[in-house]
Amino acid sequence: MQYLSTPWLFVAVITASAVVFAVLWYCALYRQATQISVVQNIPHDVRLSTLLFRNETLVDSDCSLGKLPWSDDVEVSEWRHLRCWLGKRFGTLPYLLTDLKDGEIRDFPAIERTDPASLTLSTVQGLRRVELKDPTESEPSYAHRARAIETYVSRLSDVLNHSPCAIRVYDKTHETAWSNQRFKQFNEEQTELFVRASLSLETEKRIFLPAHHGDKERYLELKHLDQPDFQVLYVNDVTQVVQAEKARREFIQTLTKTFANLTTGLAVFDQNQRLVLFNPALLDMTSLSPSFLSSQPPMVEVFDRLRDSNMLPEPKNYGSWRNQINAMIKSASEGLYIDDWLLPNGMTYRITGRPHPDGAVAFLFEDISDEVALTRRFRSQIDLRQAALDVVTYAVAITGPNHAVLMCNRACTELFGIDPEAAFAEMALQDFLRICAEKLPHVWFWEACEKSIINRTELERVIESKDNELYLCKVDLLPGNATNISICRQSADIRDQSECESLTA
Repeated sequence: MQYLSTPWLFVAVITASAVVFAVLWYCALYRQATQISVVQNIPHDVRLSTLLFRNETLVDSDCSLGKLPWSDDVEVSEWRHLRCWLGKRFGTLPYLLTDLKDGEIRDFPAIERTDPASLTLSTVQGLRRVELKDPTESEPSYAHRARAIETYVSRLSDVLNHSPCAIRVYDKTHETAWSNQRFKQFNEEQTELFVRASLSLETEKRIFLPAHHGDKERYLELKHLDQPDFQVLYVNDVTQVVQAEKARREFIQTLTKTFANLTTGLAVFDQNQRLVLFNPALLDMTSLSPSFLSSQPPMVEVFDRLRDSNMLPEPKNYGSWRNQINAMIKSASEGLYIDDWLLPNGMTYRITGRPHPDGAVAFLFEDISDEVALTRRFRSQIDLRQAALDVVTYAVAITGPNHAVLMCNRACTELFGIDPEAAFAEMALQDFLRICAEKLPHVWFWEACEKSIINRTELERVIESKDNELYLCKVDLLPGNATNISICRQSADIRDQSECESLTA
């Protein structure tokens, strides 16, 4: 076998490369021409609409899809649009066209048995072909679009028929073009009433329908929409709303009458801290003018007016007045605010601030001047009685109905080292008698003293202390189940003993 020389071998390689390059170039041109005309070379007698997609984007079609029937802005330019455009006519379609493998063909017949249409998905030289076939229609895409619009209109009509609002569409001559099922419940007389009311209707209007043939009376709210070529009337039943508003007004009137009879001043501020409600007692207590309170002033301005009219305690530092007011408002808004105001005119007001869930704040002004005066008088009487007991030179202790020590005099405090008023809790009778037994020990007297107080009997006994001193211990009954325990030091002098006995009688 003879081998080619090197020059001839070089020439053969060059020639073969040129032939391969020419074949590849021709195939590329043929493929491009096939891609461009793959839609255009479909026979005209086949009733189908064809669309080509590169990846997920529409690149060619033999039909005009336009915009989606249920959208005025979205045009069919991607597979996801076409997938929505086809709807559920052909079952569940692939979410992505790229899921189709090369050479794969998928057929999707129509779900309805009476629908002869079908959908075919395939791949053609790297492109995805979508074929919509309908042997009964010359333009399947147009027929499908009409079908989709019809379905959309049917669904829209079904939605409007189930609307809680009655709707009527009519032309310029007031002839009904369309109405939903809820509007058809009205008779001709009522419909004529709506038409007359709509002529003078600008935005909204409420009308009253009396009871008719067993129907209950109703309140209807009319809303009119005027368009160049048609008009729409919306009729909504607001009977429950009107009844709720009426009940609310009656409730407010009841509250107003109740507040008017209250002796406690009431001021309610809304979530914007403006006065929205007050009662006559507030006018009497604060001397603020009704015109000022009726203007719904802010909360801070109300308290400023109270300060100017000397209806607030005089602050020590006028520069910190606004800070005090803000702190009071904050404490009332976040929780319970309560304080007693001692006014320059001698009156005492108790101010209570309570928050509400919606951000409102209510302030109660209560005149407690009489209560404070009574408390002071009562305290003065107690102090006077205490001073009278402290004058007595022997020990005296008073127990109450619960057998606790209520008070004792100075001599008792010095003798036993106790002070019931200084203790946080009440001193029990057993504790008092135990201290007495330590100071003045006796075999049976203090146990007998406890039984005597409980059984409401009197008792008297002379006890000798550790210092060999004699003490006369007596239990006397007082009104209201109270008891007087007196312990008096005895002297050898009969005169002094007689004086002590007369004092403890």
